[in-house]
Amino acid sequence: MVVDWSRVRESVILCPGATIEDFPRRLEDADARGLLAAVTIAFHPQVLAQTEVLPVFGRADSPPSADTDVLVWLPNLCVAKLPESFLNRAKDNAMPVIRGGNRSEFQSAAGLVDPPVLCHQDRTISVLDFYAAGFTFLQIQIMTRRLRYTTNLDEVHLQNRLIAAAKIFCDLPQRESQSSELVSALHDFFDALASERDHYFATDPHLVDLTLVVASTLDRIELSSDPHSVPMNLLFDPVAATLLAAASDQKSESLRQRIVAGDIGIAGGGPHGDVRFDLLSFDEAEKVLAETQANLARDLGITPPVYGRMDGVTPKDLYGTLVKLGYQGVIPIDFAGGTGFGDEAKVILSTDEGNVEALTSRPIDAASDSEFLEFAARLGTSIDRGEIATGLLVHFPGGGCDSYHDLCRAASWGLAFGKFWKLDEYFEDGERPYHHGDGGVFGDNRHDFLDAPNLQVNDPIAAIAEPFRKSIIARTEKRAIAIAALVKGQKPSGDNVSLALATAVGASIADSPSAILAFNPDSVGRRRTVSVNGPLPTAADHIFAANHRSSKHSSSSQTNDGDVNVTIDVPSGGFVVVQPGNGSASKSRGGLFKSVSRLVTGRSSSIATENSLHNEFLEVTMDPKSGGIAGVFSGAQRGNRLSLRMVGEGSLASTTMLSHTRSIVEAGSEIGAIRVVGDLLDASEKIIADYDITYSLPRGSRCLTVKGELNRKKTQASANADDYLAMRIAMPDGSASLRWIIRDKLHRIDKRRVVAPAGYLIDQGSNEVLVATCGDALHRRVGERFVDTILVAGFGSKHSFEYRLGFDCPDPVAMALDAISPPIDLMIQPNKALPDIGYLCHVTGKDVTLLSLDVDRETDGPLIEATIRLLQTRAQATKAVLRFCHDVVSAEWVSSKKTVAASATSDSSNALPIENDAVIVKLGPHAIATLKVKLKP
Repeated sequence: MVVDWSRVRESVILCPGATIEDFPRRLEDADARGLLAAVTIAFHPQVLAQTEVLPVFGRADSPPSADTDVLVWLPNLCVAKLPESFLNRAKDNAMPVIRGGNRSEFQSAAGLVDPPVLCHQDRTISVLDFYAAGFTFLQIQIMTRRLRYTTNLDEVHLQNRLIAAAKIFCDLPQRESQSSELVSALHDFFDALASERDHYFATDPHLVDLTLVVASTLDRIELSSDPHSVPMNLLFDPVAATLLAAASDQKSESLRQRIVAGDIGIAGGGPHGDVRFDLLSFDEAEKVLAETQANLARDLGITPPVYGRMDGVTPKDLYGTLVKLGYQGVIPIDFAGGTGFGDEAKVILSTDEGNVEALTSRPIDAASDSEFLEFAARLGTSIDRGEIATGLLVHFPGGGCDSYHDLCRAASWGLAFGKFWKLDEYFEDGERPYHHGDGGVFGDNRHDFLDAPNLQVNDPIAAIAEPFRKSIIARTEKRAIAIAALVKGQKPSGDNVSLALATAVGASIADSPSAILAFNPDSVGRRRTVSVNGPLPTAADHIFAANHRSSKHSSSSQTNDGDVNVTIDVPSGGFVVVQPGNGSASKSRGGLFKSVSRLVTGRSSSIATENSLHNEFLEVTMDPKSGGIAGVFSGAQRGNRLSLRMVGEGSLASTTMLSHTRSIVEAGSEIGAIRVVGDLLDASEKIIADYDITYSLPRGSRCLTVKGELNRKKTQASANADDYLAMRIAMPDGSASLRWIIRDKLHRIDKRRVVAPAGYLIDQGSNEVLVATCGDALHRRVGERFVDTILVAGFGSKHSFEYRLGFDCPDPVAMALDAISPPIDLMIQPNKALPDIGYLCHVTGKDVTLLSLDVDRETDGPLIEATIRLLQTRAQATKAVLRFCHDVVSAEWVSSKKTVAASATSDSSNALPIENDAVIVKLGPHAIATLKVKLKP
């Protein structure tokens, strides 16, 4: 409608609530946009200059009388609240009622024309500054009245200064000469609102404007030359940074120059969303973080001072690595997933490597008008709670709603909302937090691995598991070569594990199993069975049992083709040499095994019977109908420890596991194995899959191996990730708790979906059950007693698996990884001069893992230098003893916090104790220790 401005004496904004304290807190974006637009359009300079008063707020259910000289701003959401026939009466009385859903609609309906932009010194003044004034006026009113129930605002002064500014701005012939007065009037208006906020909230809020830069939005970045614009902060995805480095246009070059000059705040260093830290070992995760940081520094020309990641969780057990990499601050938020923020805006994260500050404020979507309905009130609430109030405004390049731009414009006039910060300055010069936070989660707990197109591959579960298995095997081989290099004290060269180990021990590799060198590069002792030719070896403490192979045994369970099976205990970081002896081994330990076996089980020494497997530690009972495990009995605990069967979920629910063939494939005293072949039937007894599983149990072992293959009928393929077939573990009751093995550590995660490629631990109080899934990473809790490990999903039709079920294992994490890395057994020439047993780098300490070992020779002396990294796998303190094949001369604990030296002559109370060939290290919960040790060859 055409507004008769000569009649307008007042401007009223209709709102849904009764008072400003009832201003809506949450609306749909469209409704919020219309309401905020109605407020800000009322501060258009033409309206202010005509009415000469500030607009007021009115109730939509009680609007002004239709015969008054009032201009009414009516947002769409308030139309339904108007009294019946109000609009008709307003029309009859020519009362201007301007209705709209956004600022453009209001402006067009009212016939408002924006005066041209006015330049004054380094500032440009436009109608946007008056919209910002309206936005600020609303927010400060909401903030003070809602939280303090009063106001101290001098509205007369406020009105006089803004009306003066509006009149000057609309007076086109004279405004150039009065531009200084215009700027002064606007400054006075915003300063008055800032003083109102200061009167009740003495602490200034902090604002951070963060632009998310991905490959598709890189070309939308606009660089501002306005000195009054808010500081720009860019969070770079790695792909976007690489594209920027390769771009040759002038715009990209200008952006790079501004970044290198430090004009723009930079966050990054987090890998692309395809990288899932839960699928990596700890050292692989550290490697990814270091490589991503280096690549970003190469592409941008500077190392990002603040860590951030666009898509994906950065688990909190990796924050120590971020400290070590030199980040000043951390933004632990997964912006794509909407997780990672906390109750407080800025907290301290404590790590073994030192403390780091984290910005954990809930992100504000700068493109959502709804987020700005109570923007200032939320800042005020944060101040009241004693936090460092921070508004984290997040958007893509060129994005942001009108309210976001109003906020940025208001910031150029004063500190009513606080200060906008550049990221590095926010962490370096900003207010220091005094509250500590946990920093987020241990894992992302998402199964969108199974989303398309991952569902399309033949075996999506194996596609996830195989890279993890390869990385564990590669790490084991690298560690084995490094441990062997300790003997000579030379830097490892080459990747031939067999040659390195044989050379270290002084053995010669052979083509037949005349003798065996069994080497254990892991941090936990291993009990294994090897095969050699000739007489039984001589009795020794490290030989658990020995016997001649029976023709009933299949060679598939043996490590080589010798005719004597010897079960040995190999120390961590050590070796055992097995060669023909005087035939006494079977008498000393084999006889003991037979006696114990009969005493415990009442059966013969054969480990496998028709429906059970049994050894010194376990009694496994099979379910003859399903082919699953009916129960496992072990230790002092009464009753069943665990049950197992295959199930279906989603559209495959109500699946029945039915066996039709069961046979004993190993029936000796050193190993027992039962093979079960059967089908999975749906509710209508139709076959949807078939399975072939072999359960095997070695003598003297606490671990049951479950190895098999599942084949699903292709007609059962599904695009729904919730339709899957799984191996289900049933716990005895709901009181047991779960610890998930993620990045070489045990974590408690109270989620229904967990990603843990190494498996999990069932904590039954005084007893524990390890379920090592060997790379199969996707687990789901079902009810209180069941855990599913997904075998087949999506369009996958076949999956091979091998799991280990360990009962009361001394170091479950090491045992879980040991199930993946193959044993290192070398066929060597018999040599009586070789030692029977020994260690090269031995770790003694519950739940302590040797992550890595680097060996070199001292540059200015004869000593061997070794850099060792130890990891405590549980969330509890412990003490580790690290023994070497040489005497220790000195040791250093190296970290970003401190370096402590210790030697035989050191009197320092902080020194690491040294005893001949040993270094003693105390580790905190989930701690990482990096040691530099010098050894005497």
